[in-house]
Amino acid sequence: MAGGQGTRLGTNHPKGMFIINGKSLFQIFCEKILDKQKKYWVKLYGAIMTSSCNHEETLSFFEKNNFFGLKGQLFFFIQDDLAFLDEEGKWFLENGKIMMGPDGNGKIFHHFYKSSIFKKFQKEGIENVVTIPIDNLLADPFDEELLGYHLKNNNDVTIRCIEKNPKYKMGLFAEHDGKLKIVEYFEADESINFKYGNVGIYAISMEFIKKIYDKELPFHLAYKKIDPTKDKMAYKCEHFIFDVLDFTTKAKTLLSDPEKFCLFLKGQESLKEIYERFEQN
Repeated sequence: MAGGQGTRLGTNHPKGMFIINGKSLFQIFCEKILDKQKKYWVKLYGAIMTSSCNHEETLSFFEKNNFFGLKGQLFFFIQDDLAFLDEEGKWFLENGKIMMGPDGNGKIFHHFYKSSIFKKFQKEGIENVVTIPIDNLLADPFDEELLGYHLKNNNDVTIRCIEKNPKYKMGLFAEHDGKLKIVEYFEADESINFKYGNVGIYAISMEFIKKIYDKELPFHLAYKKIDPTKDKMAYKCEHFIFDVLDFTTKAKTLLSDPEKFCLFLKGQESLKEIYERFEQN
């Protein structure tokens, strides 16, 4: 998932191009895939979701770097845009135009299925995929433990989780009508004692993607910057990936060590500050 604007990183470039320890997040992502290929003697494939605001720059970046050794194994597809709203719920206008931004990560499976990539993956015999956010430096695009647990339980969806920490801004797990659900942190009822938080790393079966690609997902309003380089804030309409849990027959979580799998926003600390601290250490 690499289509969002880099507001938390303070950049107006694709966030996968953010440099940490001399390498872009995209390069680190690709090197992890190459390492797993060598380890298991298997050819792995990746699909990167971009958006209208960063697709061309992302593709150009990969072309200039010869796809970091994965040419012919990486594919790109574009998510849609949705409008920003002001605090009165009206269209957010700038220079007479409605401001638009990427529609969140929720429709990733819709866009993936509607692209030609889904059939290419099927042709290669791929039955399950791991979905990660590109700005999580510690996420593994070929997560053996997660995939093994996912396959052993024959799940539609398997999600890494951690014990809840009130300092972390993250989605929270709950159960409703016998279904696993995730509530975003800014929508959560503070009176409920949530125990586990969402890491944002998913294993998904291709059959489940085929089943739900055309399902309607709810809208969420996220209050954020309209541009990484400006202080203007607005409500952004988004779909969230975890809403696909409503359509699962079998979904489970895998309790994980947060230090091994995720970086978080602590208090008012920005993601850029977390990466800078990580680089110093």
